[in-house]
Amino acid sequence: MEKIGSKLINEENQLIKRAAQGDEEAFRLLAERYHTPLINYIMTIIPSVEDAEDISQDTFNKAFNSIATFDSRYAFSTWLYSIARNRAIDILRHKQLNPISIQKSEGGEMEFDSNISSPEDQMITNQGIDVIINMIQSLPDEYREVAELRFIKDYPYEKIAKELNLPIGTIKTRINRARKQLRTLLEKK
Repeated sequence: MEKIGSKLINEENQLIKRAAQGDEEAFRLLAERYHTPLINYIMTIIPSVEDAEDISQDTFNKAFNSIATFDSRYAFSTWLYSIARNRAIDILRHKQLNPISIQKSEGGEMEFDSNISSPEDQMITNQGIDVIINMIQSLPDEYREVAELRFIKDYPYEKIAKELNLPIGTIKTRINRARKQLRTLLEKK
């Protein structure tokens, strides 16, 4: 499992290095890899497919133009999602739309609510998304990897199992344990 995960990370790092040197094909491969997860992420902020597609395109353009500033100590996805979040916030301000808020229910599950009205609420929502992404990044590798694929990229269990070359039961167990660790971290906040 670690070899597969390490292989994917190494492959991504090579694509990032090539893209930073101006290799458009390498960046195209990165964009293909992140297109759907990025759209899904943007739609947690702005519930419009058309706006999400536009923001995604803007995000990839900005990422390509500034990839040389990417700090490889952090996950590429975190950097990319930060660009998208900032662009989505700009769109929200321009259109004065209400973003979707991520709330924790009594059972500890995450719920979505689109009834945010004030700039303060919007700021809290944006900080909440950052907190969740940072919490996922802080998990041990075996849980972080599945949590990113499931909670950020919205992969189904079967796709995660195939990508990581692990049995689906192992994936379900790790996602459940990641969820419990995230819930514990949320309760400490």
